[in-house]
Amino acid sequence: MMKAWVRIAIVIALMLGFAPAAIAQVYQRGSRGEAVERIQLRLGIGIDGIYGPATESAVRDFQQRRGLPVDGVVGPDTLRALGLSDLIVDGSNPPGSTSSPYVVVVPGNTTVLLNQVRRFQPAAFLARSDRGAYIRAGAFAQRSLAERVSRQLRDNGLDARVAYRPATTAR
Repeated sequence: MMKAWVRIAIVIALMLGFAPAAIAQVYQRGSRGEAVERIQLRLGIGIDGIYGPATESAVRDFQQRRGLPVDGVVGPDTLRALGLSDLIVDGSNPPGSTSSPYVVVVPGNTTVLLNQVRRFQPAAFLARSDRGAYIRAGAFAQRSLAERVSRQLRDNGLDARVAYRPATTAR
């Protein structure tokens, strides 16, 4: 009974505007998924998408080298330092939205192709849309930056394209 009352109070508070200004996405031991894979890639460790002891240790080492608070947790400051600001979720960038609508894509989903793209865009990762599997080589706020990355990939024999994904919020 108490839990239901607490939930109702939270909903009312949110409706009245008492919501916090920002809700930060945090990755820590037990987290899983594509974001963890990207963190592991940036840390230069084995990529399995599972935030376990090895990832936590690598995060602590990274935080210490960068002069960040050493807690083994990847929050907004560590994400920025890793160059993964697009993983930060706050009031101005809610889940399912994007402030970087120009996405560089390379059709395909093989590990060989992914590794070729990562030679030029280390944070590239496998993704899927309703049109099929592809490699996401980056997202950019400005089309000119996306075109520059796409051109670099094409100049190196990769079928890179710029896709426009307007800012939307998931429902």
